[in-house]
Amino acid sequence: MEDLVAAGQQLVKDKKATNIMALQVGQKGDAYHIYPLFTSGGGSFFGTTAAGDPDGTNVTVDSPESLAAGQKLFDLGEKGVGALKRSVDDKNAIPLFTGGKTPFLVSGPWAIADITKSGVNYDVCAIPSFAGGKPASPFIGVNGFYLASKGKNKTLAQEFLTSVVPTADFQSGLYAVDPRRPALTESATAAAAADPNIPKFAEAGANGTILPAIPEMGQVWSPFGIAEAAIVGGTDPSTALTAAAKAIREGIANQ
Repeated sequence: MEDLVAAGQQLVKDKKATNIMALQVGQKGDAYHIYPLFTSGGGSFFGTTAAGDPDGTNVTVDSPESLAAGQKLFDLGEKGVGALKRSVDDKNAIPLFTGGKTPFLVSGPWAIADITKSGVNYDVCAIPSFAGGKPASPFIGVNGFYLASKGKNKTLAQEFLTSVVPTADFQSGLYAVDPRRPALTESATAAAAADPNIPKFAEAGANGTILPAIPEMGQVWSPFGIAEAAIVGGTDPSTALTAAAKAIREGIANQ
């Protein structure tokens, strides 16, 4: 990450870029996109159970490790080197990259269509870690289907889910309209053969964290995002993360 920042700083100094990198923060923060940097700095949202699953009863946003990670974010922020900015949000992060205003974009497969359309030369790689830090661990999400418990055509819907969705034609069709790695191995192999980004994204996510599928996760997004935006803007990381952890715990207790 330090090398990335140095390269971006030089390009900004040479007036070849306006931003060191584009990672959406916005005025309310973005816990999803900042998570890989937070984890590389040693931070986490929850502890883990003996089985290695997220433990919703153990909020670690204000642990010593997380506070240290918060300082890393501060150092990248507006009162630090300026790599993270609240002015970069979900509306302009990708356009900054496709418009040639920044050399680095932290995003996912959903950005590829806009990048391809822009014609800018690009490559896909893992998010770099801090020197001496842990690997950057982006969230890994999975799209899925749900059968509505009160649907009027549950038999038909069940047939669709069990007989159509798992087929190669359907999975490849999903990929055709939204180029993310298909769940079905056959379709994923075919997609990877035609699209070099598929194995690159798989490699980039090798150190990723499966997005916690626990109710407590719902209480994290807003408080942590607010803390992140405050830290990027120059607020003391310990103060911001301690307040976020308190809000998260209260939210969990009242949910």
